[in-house]
Amino acid sequence: MKIIGNSLSFIILLTLITIIPFNACKKEADQVGIGLRPEEDIVTVLFNDTTSIEAYTILEDSIKTDETQINLIGSYVDPVFGTTTSTLYTQIRLSENGYDFGDNPVLDSVVLAMQYYTYYGDTNTSIQLRAYQLTESLYPDSVYYSDQTMEYDPAELANHTFYPRPTTPVAVGEDTVLAQLRVRLSDDFGNMILNAPSSAMLDNENWLEYFKGFALQPEKATSGGSILSFDLMSLNSNVIVYYSNDEQDSLQFVFVINDNCARFMNYEHYDYQDASPEFKSQVLDENTELGNEQLYLQAMAGVKVMVKFPYIKNLVSSGKVAINEAKFVINDIDPAEELYPSPNRLIVVGVDEEGDNFILPDQFQFYYGGYYDTTNRQVVFRITQYIQSLLRDDTEDHGLHLIVASASLVANRQMINGPIPLPPAPYSKRLKLNITYTPVE
Repeated sequence: MKIIGNSLSFIILLTLITIIPFNACKKEADQVGIGLRPEEDIVTVLFNDTTSIEAYTILEDSIKTDETQINLIGSYVDPVFGTTTSTLYTQIRLSENGYDFGDNPVLDSVVLAMQYYTYYGDTNTSIQLRAYQLTESLYPDSVYYSDQTMEYDPAELANHTFYPRPTTPVAVGEDTVLAQLRVRLSDDFGNMILNAPSSAMLDNENWLEYFKGFALQPEKATSGGSILSFDLMSLNSNVIVYYSNDEQDSLQFVFVINDNCARFMNYEHYDYQDASPEFKSQVLDENTELGNEQLYLQAMAGVKVMVKFPYIKNLVSSGKVAINEAKFVINDIDPAEELYPSPNRLIVVGVDEEGDNFILPDQFQFYYGGYYDTTNRQVVFRITQYIQSLLRDDTEDHGLHLIVASASLVANRQMINGPIPLPPAPYSKRLKLNITYTPVE
């Protein structure tokens, strides 16, 4: 069996470790064919749930965040993970080439609108959002990562403090539209648009030389706060200039945000300096033994978990086996944080000898799993083919990475039990590998 070697460009930093003694406890689950077949044809099926697991949390490096449909803006303080902030950089584009504002255009207002998608954190805490004009260009064909920033003019185009209302429809003129954040931009910016030379409005190539885009930067939260998700591909996400001229009142021109707009997000965790002492001891101080008790996962280029099965080859110490099923079981630490729900999905990927990620062969199977079970507060992966591959004589276990799925699009974090969970968590809720197998020699 050959493990598929597709490299993924994931992104990260640091480490922790957990070790549990491996007991080669083999529970005889069944003997298939007793009383029906000759004794030599009876198939013995065994079960093992005591495989030793080393697990430790590592810091993410960076992740690709450009040209996503859903974009994150905000800042919040988590009691365990500390403060996280997301800044958005984006272009806006002409909705019509060669537009003419007419004779003596007079500004009424200019508004940035972004349609809400969802949120994470405490929306009863206000957010202060500042808008700036980029001084360096974005390029749609470039790749941007979560640790990159852009230069901008320090003159504010907006300084807007608001309470997020991500589920409340809003009135726009005579219409009621889906929930959106509406930020009035400065009159100086509006007049810069109205007074733009005709060449700047000729096409988007010229426009993006004239106005390179926005930096939308929230103030770092000091308590509470939230990360807001916006659907920038919605028709309701745009910049509208309201104005009049000598010929007509109540005019408007729309700048769109669409697939052609270069955009990306910068995620800042401030080196986790205001995270909990337990988190910092495990992640920053690399006290890997703490990974035995609890582990941490966080999207937005936060943290992930390294997992190894150091004594898995003991399973074949008495002869070859066929793995019928291998279930990797991850359990939440109770109680749940209502403001900070666990991710809807996790992903587990392999790690090669160079430290790069590869897709497990099981990920292409319907049984793979990874979705959060809200009833049992757990995630289960079936990694049968991967475990079988580890039992080959020439295979070395370089580990697995357990990460939050869609980590550039969501803000969720999670604390999970380690292989030896802290009370009051029962031992049954530990991080474990359940293996059902059949001896073949």
